[in-house]
Amino acid sequence: MNDYYQKQLAAGQEYQDFIADQLWDLRKWRVQNYTSARYQLTKGENSQGLEIKHDTLMKKTGNLYIEISECADPYHPHFPSGIYAGHSICYLIGDYERAFLFYTDLLQNIHRRQLYRTISIPRTTSRGFLLPIKDVRRMGWIIDEILFPPDDSKLSSKEPPILPSQPTPPA
Repeated sequence: MNDYYQKQLAAGQEYQDFIADQLWDLRKWRVQNYTSARYQLTKGENSQGLEIKHDTLMKKTGNLYIEISECADPYHPHFPSGIYAGHSICYLIGDYERAFLFYTDLLQNIHRRQLYRTISIPRTTSRGFLLPIKDVRRMGWIIDEILFPPDDSKLSSKEPPILPSQPTPPA
């Protein structure tokens, strides 16, 4: 695996943790993500059938990057992922401010109808299509648009707070 893929993978896993916390806090939806390759390949990303993707450019571009295939190294063949991962019922994509929840089969249908051009992202480790957020809202393609509270937008890089020391019990 190349360094770019490793960095993207780590950022994606952190985002999955963020989403699991937010979905519990905001909707009382429990998401149990699988971390091993074996479970992800045989059961999917989690036991709820939810594929989770972090899109760092959606706010800047106004598009959602819907992944259809990926590879760990640009010199290896691509394999189905994202909306074609095989085990997901729903597809959630977003950033630390908001996320969009879709039925996976709807996104597959949009892709098969070739409504949007397939592209490769830098370093060619992923292929997908850009889905304009304005089209998503106009066509009513989403199940839900989830807004996250600004205070919880991302884990702070600061050190954890030091808790006050416990009073010493009398001897």
